[in-house]
Amino acid sequence: MIGRAFASALLQRPSPYCATVLLALAASTANAVQPSSLARLQHYHDPAYIGGLDQAGVTLAAELARDLGASIAATSTPCDAPDPRAGQRLRGGGNGEGDHFAQVPPGLRDLALLARDGTPEQRAVALFAIGLVGNGARAAAPFIESLRDPWSRTALSRVTCEQWTAGALARLVPPAAMPASHRENGCDAAVTTWLWRQSLDVQRTWPDDVLVSQWGELVQGCASPTIPADELAILRRRLDDTSVSLSRKAQWMEMLPPVGPRAASLADVLTLYAHAPDARVAFAAQRALVATGTEAGARVFVEWLDHGVSALAWRGTRQLAPHSRIVLPALERALDGADFGNRAAAAEAIGAFGDPAGVSILVRHALRSIDWPTAQAAVNALAGFAATDADAKAALREVASGYWSGRVREVARLALATGRGLEGDPFGCAQTPEQAQAREADARVGDKTGMSCIRICYGCTLDHRLAECGTEHRRRGTYAIADGRRMDIRWNMPKRQPLPRVSVEALSSWCASMGSTSTLRVGDDGWLVGCDGFENDGALAFVPAKGEARVVPIGEMGVVALLEWNHRYFAAGSSPLAFGDAGALYELVRRDASNWEAKAVAALPSVPTGAAGTPAGLAFADERGAVLFDPAADALLPFDCKR
Repeated sequence: MIGRAFASALLQRPSPYCATVLLALAASTANAVQPSSLARLQHYHDPAYIGGLDQAGVTLAAELARDLGASIAATSTPCDAPDPRAGQRLRGGGNGEGDHFAQVPPGLRDLALLARDGTPEQRAVALFAIGLVGNGARAAAPFIESLRDPWSRTALSRVTCEQWTAGALARLVPPAAMPASHRENGCDAAVTTWLWRQSLDVQRTWPDDVLVSQWGELVQGCASPTIPADELAILRRRLDDTSVSLSRKAQWMEMLPPVGPRAASLADVLTLYAHAPDARVAFAAQRALVATGTEAGARVFVEWLDHGVSALAWRGTRQLAPHSRIVLPALERALDGADFGNRAAAAEAIGAFGDPAGVSILVRHALRSIDWPTAQAAVNALAGFAATDADAKAALREVASGYWSGRVREVARLALATGRGLEGDPFGCAQTPEQAQAREADARVGDKTGMSCIRICYGCTLDHRLAECGTEHRRRGTYAIADGRRMDIRWNMPKRQPLPRVSVEALSSWCASMGSTSTLRVGDDGWLVGCDGFENDGALAFVPAKGEARVVPIGEMGVVALLEWNHRYFAAGSSPLAFGDAGALYELVRRDASNWEAKAVAALPSVPTGAAGTPAGLAFADERGAVLFDPAADALLPFDCKR
C-alpha cells in the first residue's frame, strides 16, 4: 500500500531523517486542525517531483496526518470489531468496513479535494497524508472516489482504527531501528526472532503493517524462518486475549504463512479465527492455517478452491501433500473451472503433491488446446511421474509430437529427456550450445523443484513456433488449417477512434491519452466498447443506444478486438491477472437489456495484434503467427500460411 511503501522507506533512511518524521507523527494531538499545514500544501511545489516525495513532502504529509488525526479522533465512534474469543459481535461495523463518523472534518474534506484536483506533487502529499490518517479517512472517500487509480484506493485503508481514537495518536511508539547486520542475514534465527518480538509488543501503537512489511521483505528468501516455540506460545496467548484488537491479531496472523508447518501448534486457534465475521481476520487466519499443512488447513484450501479464491493468494501448497486425497478432488474441479489462472496453479499443485492419483487428471488437461498455459503446467507436473507411470510418459510423448503450440511441445520434450518441468519460455533459456549444455547439467544436478527460465519481457509476443507469413501476415493473407480448409483473411488491426455517445475517459482513465479503442454494434440496443491503454490496461463495457449516455461496466481488461460470430459476441486482448502473458479471449453473454457477463473461453498464443471473423471461427494473429478459435468445437487450431 502507498503508506506502507513510504513508511518502509522511512525506516531504511539515516536516523536523523527518520527522527524528523517520526517525531512529527508522535506529537500531541491536543490542538485543533492547523490551517497552516493545509495552506502550505495548497502552495506546495516540488520542481524535481518524478513520482516520489522528497523530505519536505514527507514531513508535510506527516504534519497533515497529525493535525487531521486530532479532528477525526474527536468525531469518530469507538472502534467496533467482532471477536470470536469474546463470543459476541460488538455494535456497529467491523474494521473491514471502515469506521463511521458524524461528519467529515473540514480539514479532511479540503485535503481530499486536493488529492483529487491538485497538481501531481500535491496529490502525492495529500494521498500520503490521508493514508497516514487511516481508516478514519474513509470519510473522505466521496471526494476522491472518482480517482480510479490504486494509489487513492490503498490510501484509504492505511492504518487501523484503534491507532486513531482519542489519545492514541499521542502514544505512537516507533519500532526500534533494525541493526544493519540483521538486514544482511535475514534467514538467521536471531534476526527473525528479533523482528517477531517487535511485532508482539502489545504496547506498540505505531502502524504495525510496517512491521509486517519488514517481516515479509526479511524472510522472503528463507525456506522457513525459525521462530522459537516459546514465541509461538506468546502469540497463542495474545490471540486468546480478548482485550487485544482484532486488527492487531490479523497483522500477527499475516506474518505466520512464511513460518509454515512450524506453526502447526496454532492450528486450533487459527481454525477459530478462520470463521470470524471480520473478512480480513478470517482470511489472515485461513492463509496461516493453509500454510501449517495440517488437515484443518487442507479443508480450508478446499473451501478456497470451491469458492474461486484467486491463485495469487494460494500458490505454493506443497505442505498439503500429506492430505492430497482431501485436496485432489477440489483441484480437479479447479482445473475445469472458469478461472484460467487457477487452472494452471491447480496443475502445479497436483504435481507438487506427487500423488500418483493425480496423473489421470493431469493427462486430460495436458492435451487441451484452448488453454496452453494449463497444458504447459500439466506437462511440468507430469514430468515427475514419467519415469514410473506409463500413462504420464505416453501423454508427454503425445504432447511433444502433436500439440499445436511449439512452446508446449518443447517443454514436453525436455520433460521426457530430463524428468523435470520448465517454467517460463523454453526458447528464451538456451540460445547457444554452451547455454544448452549448462541447462542440461542443471537438470541433472540442480534443484528438484523444476528448472526456471527468467523472462525479461512483460506483455511481449511469445514464441509458439507457429508458421510466420512475413509482411502479408500484418494485413491480409490466405491461410489453411489441418483439415485442408483455406480462407482469405483481411486482418482488423487495433486503432484509436471515438466511442459512441461517451468519451474514452469515461470508459477508462488508463486509455485517456493513449492506446486503441474497439466498438461493436449490438442490434439497435447499443454498443459493446473496449479500450487497450497504458501497460495493456483498459476496460470492457456496454453503452446503451437510448436514454442517458452512460457506460455499463463488464470487466477490466485491455481490449484489442470485439467480434461477432453466429450471434455470439467475443472480446480479445490482455488480462494479466487471469491469463498472464497469454492473450485473453472472453465470450460476452447478455444478462438483461444493458448488463453483460464476460466468460473466459480460451488462452491465445499472445495478446493479438490482429483479429477477424471467418465462417470457420475467429482468427487471431500476432507478430509470430496466427490461430483459429473454433467456437463450435471449443478448439484452438494453428494456421499455415499459403501465398
